[in-house]
Amino acid sequence: MKKISILIVDDNEVDRYILKRQIESAGFDFNVFEKSDGKEALEFFESYEQQKLLFPEDYPPLLIFLDINMPRVDGLEFLKDFSDIRKEKDLQASVILMITSSSRPDEKETSMSYDFVHAYILKEECNESLIKENIAGLV
Repeated sequence: MKKISILIVDDNEVDRYILKRQIESAGFDFNVFEKSDGKEALEFFESYEQQKLLFPEDYPPLLIFLDINMPRVDGLEFLKDFSDIRKEKDLQASVILMITSSSRPDEKETSMSYDFVHAYILKEECNESLIKENIAGLV
């Protein structure tokens, strides 16, 4: 199986750890980048050229797991800004999976309105098989 590159954007370190374990348990071989909020993640993509030099095999990440409720720049703000960066930096291959505790219909609708958002998964429903199903459809 090909190694995939993943970015996890979540302010909760425990949630990032659990998600990494679920991805690993689902049988995927991956390299992971982690950012604790949307601002850090946007900076990560804005420095495209530098990141490409530092991580030629793993950058840009194919999959981005994104939380909504975060400090500084939340997930919805990230989506708006990433939409522009994605076109500017040629990141069309990067796909987002929302992994969030927000069950608000308006946040789900806003998230899913972006063509690069593949799924909206509630953290309490997230498990190995759901991760496997969503990643397998993309790689």
